[in-house]
Amino acid sequence: MMKNLLRGAAAAATIAVTGSAMAGAGGGVLLVPESTNDQVMAFNPFDGSLISMNYIDGSGQLSTPINAIQVGNEFWVSDQLADGVFRYDLNGTFLGQFNNSPLDNVRGIEFFNNRLYVTNSGSANGAPGDGVVVYDMNGNQVDFWNNAGDPFDVLAVNGINGTDLLVNDIGTPDQIRGFTEGGVASTFFGGNGDFNFPEQMNQRANGNILVATFSSQSGIFEFDQDGAQVAFYNVGESGLRGVYELGNGNFMFTTGSGVFVF
Repeated sequence: MMKNLLRGAAAAATIAVTGSAMAGAGGGVLLVPESTNDQVMAFNPFDGSLISMNYIDGSGQLSTPINAIQVGNEFWVSDQLADGVFRYDLNGTFLGQFNNSPLDNVRGIEFFNNRLYVTNSGSANGAPGDGVVVYDMNGNQVDFWNNAGDPFDVLAVNGINGTDLLVNDIGTPDQIRGFTEGGVASTFFGGNGDFNFPEQMNQRANGNILVATFSSQSGIFEFDQDGAQVAFYNVGESGLRGVYELGNGNFMFTTGSGVFVF
């Protein structure tokens, strides 16, 4: 059964759990960017209940926020149209922009082993085009992976199937690659006719990988740690953007029209 949490929260994007202590949040919050109002919402990571509609107010910085993560005692938010990664303290106060090199059409971000991995697509303003841009803790670019296709999201997976990070590709074919920290790529899932326009990935408590797909057979795909598809969840909505397994075992997902629990 699908539960409508916030239909009308337009262009709700990817979902990220954080460790910030917050009253009633079970020791953390789920952050969900909402691009119509350039803000980041906060939810309870156990049952998906709403904590704050405007936990991070991105007015003046954000234009189309896509992904929010926690790095140390800060929240970092990627923005597709503002072409950057923006830093906030745990109370949502703006601290500054992180990246010191140009980006264009930014999507997902991931922090792993003191590096920030940013999926980039465009080449405007000197940005490098399709690939994964790697930054050190000072916001300086230290690597660029041009073997990631047209990437949407990047997920740290701690060595499953011999890889450190998964990167999905919305090119042809739509697929998921595994990468080591050095940028060596392998195929995690080679794609099929039903897997179309993958957006956010997240890892379940059992280690399996969830992927929200935007186009064609839109829904939630589940893969085991070897990259074999084990399930597809038709959630009754189209244009999925984000997905996350809540503490109670249900799936929270987002679309361009709202936030839902399946």
